[in-house]
Amino acid sequence: LSILIFTFLVFFSQNALAQDIGILSEPVPAKKKPTEKVVPRKPLPPPRKAAEPAEKTKRRVILTIISDPLECEIYVNDIYRGTTASLNGKLIVPDLDPTVSYSIRIYKRGIGEELKTLALSQDQELKVSLKEKVANTATDKPNTSPDKPIANPDKNTPPEELVTNTLPTKQADKPIDKAPDKPIDKEPSNPINDTSVAATSNPVSNPSTTATTPTTKPVIMPPQREMVLINAGEVNIGSNSSIKADNFRPQHKVNVATFYIDVYEVNNADYKLFCDATSRTYPPNPEWDSNYFLTKPNYPVINVTWDDANAYAFWVGKRLPTEEEWEKAARGIESRNWPWGKDYQPNLTNLAGAEDGFEYTAPTGNFPEGVSPYGVQDMVGNVWEWTSSSYKPYPGGPDDKRYTLENEKYRVIRGGGYNVLAKGLRTAAFRFPGEFKKPYDGTGFRCAKSQ
Repeated sequence: LSILIFTFLVFFSQNALAQDIGILSEPVPAKKKPTEKVVPRKPLPPPRKAAEPAEKTKRRVILTIISDPLECEIYVNDIYRGTTASLNGKLIVPDLDPTVSYSIRIYKRGIGEELKTLALSQDQELKVSLKEKVANTATDKPNTSPDKPIANPDKNTPPEELVTNTLPTKQADKPIDKAPDKPIDKEPSNPINDTSVAATSNPVSNPSTTATTPTTKPVIMPPQREMVLINAGEVNIGSNSSIKADNFRPQHKVNVATFYIDVYEVNNADYKLFCDATSRTYPPNPEWDSNYFLTKPNYPVINVTWDDANAYAFWVGKRLPTEEEWEKAARGIESRNWPWGKDYQPNLTNLAGAEDGFEYTAPTGNFPEGVSPYGVQDMVGNVWEWTSSSYKPYPGGPDDKRYTLENEKYRVIRGGGYNVLAKGLRTAAFRFPGEFKKPYDGTGFRCAKSQ
């Protein structure tokens, strides 16, 4: 009996302990959750349709224009698109919309123009032959001739004496056209002083109002051409070329302040205004064109010294760009090999060779697809360009015996021209020393301005 009682007590005490620590405890009934209001679900949106393929790029077409005579100006919907080449008379106008009808104007100074309306459904070639204008209408002025290039004023002069690098300064008996071929940024016309005519046809009693000097020299305003703003920032100048003798080694960083730069090179027409306004001598003509300066107004001016270029820039209220400004405008912050990208493309610039259609210079802005990242035209090719910088080696670069502190007769010219091969230029970083007192028939310039 005592054993049974002991066994019962032991079992009871262990069971009570197990309940205390929760081993054999009964499960506590779960608390009832408060009833939630059933909110009706919103209907699911309809299943999404499969993504439609992106709209295909609109198809574009190319118009190739071949003109006779050569070097005709081409306008598409009244927008200047370039001049046909001087070798084959060809100009390619890319990126045209086949759904649009275009008005094509082909114009040659002294010859005439022709208008065409085209709807281009595919790439097309247009051949145009202009005929010289004949003054046979009642509206034609008597005793006048079409605006032809200025001919030899002295027919007795031997031809070999005409092909020189000199051009007589202003000659009163030569009709000189002061307007550029390409109608860009037209300046307001100078007012015509007709007081002498009025005094003759309708004399007035007051002599003080009568013009006594009918030959008064007109005031010539400096032309203001299109410029682009280039913001301040650090840029890589030069290139790490593998050729140790290259003077554009090594590449180095330079901080360039904000500045403006001309979109186009200075042309003959604008430089002629400068000469006429300041009585400066016209630049000499190149050997390959004895009438270049007066008969090609929209071509880049050449055969100007550094002093000439600097004087023109001062006249228009600008200055020459520094070497670093020029390179940033040409290569951008990416330090491109060429203004348009990494690889050379002969149809985007005018360098030596016939691939671009020009044996010598081309009209300014004739290669719009070859613009720099900032939209600056002709930064490589056509003509070399003067900068304001003295020529000296880059820090850590190869020593150049042409430069000495005592003899700073060189200024940096940039960009290459019609007289240099692409394999010789190799990159837009190429630089060359030009003697600032010498004119070169392959060198011109453009202007810049501080902000």
